[in-house]
Amino acid sequence: LLTSIPAQRSKRIVVLHYLADTVFERKHRYPEKEVNQRLGAVHPDPASLRRYLVDEGFMVRKSGEYRLRPRSEWPWTTKQHEDDQRSRASASADTASAPAS
Repeated sequence: LLTSIPAQRSKRIVVLHYLADTVFERKHRYPEKEVNQRLGAVHPDPASLRRYLVDEGFMVRKSGEYRLRPRSEWPWTTKQHEDDQRSRASASADTASAPAS
């Protein structure tokens, strides 16, 4: 059970990522009432969570129905961003140390 919605965006993104990943199914359309029921099972303010999921790009709303956006379009968590930076730096170092042909 989620006791509070983090005020700090980076922490809130982690929570929203988890909710989008665990509470909803891909390629499924949800009426607002069902979105509220699902989110209400984890927090007493489902409307705020629903708005954050849409505003931050995890879900889209069209004609009163909600669906998850493709995972590739979700915002990155701080950890994902750091991992990407490390892998890019490692790839760059590997390229720089490779012998010229």
